[in-house]
Amino acid sequence: MGISALNANSGLQIFFLIDCSDGVAGEINKVVEAINSIVPALQKANSLYPRMRMKARAMRFSTGAYFVSPAAMDIDRFKVSNIFAGGTCDMGKAFDTLYDQIKYITPEGGGVPPVLVLISNGHPTDDYKSSLAKLKTLKSFQQAIRWSYAIGPNPDKQMLLEFAGLQSNVRELSNMDAIPRAFEPGR
Repeated sequence: MGISALNANSGLQIFFLIDCSDGVAGEINKVVEAINSIVPALQKANSLYPRMRMKARAMRFSTGAYFVSPAAMDIDRFKVSNIFAGGTCDMGKAFDTLYDQIKYITPEGGGVPPVLVLISNGHPTDDYKSSLAKLKTLKSFQQAIRWSYAIGPNPDKQMLLEFAGLQSNVRELSNMDAIPRAFEPGR
């Protein structure tokens, strides 16, 4: 089920795309902890900009991809839980699922470009390139703030760079605090 244009254009949305494949099985608890640890800082940033109405949503992908919650949640209520590892790394499917959500976020309609956070080892097992190429056609993707966080042993940072677009936006999971810092006044 897609989100309506009204919902997409009503505030800032943060999408966490979480690789839950077998290749990152030992890292999932760290990922959940890292995301949940930055939520208080995001809540503080949201209080500084009350008209922003920050919302967040987590997508789990392994063999298939799906959002953990049926809709984006206000950042004050957002928490990641019930994430587990197992299966292949269907990153292309994750990009297709993301495409179906952010295609409704349009600057022309007053939409704020989203924040997109990919957390992965960068070893997709499906054809992610065509799905990423399709994502790159969207203005909402082009204008989005995009980060890739490397997890697991031997992450492919070049692949993660393809999503993030900037080398400085490919980081280690321990540097996830860069996300709330992006909303500090004067940035």
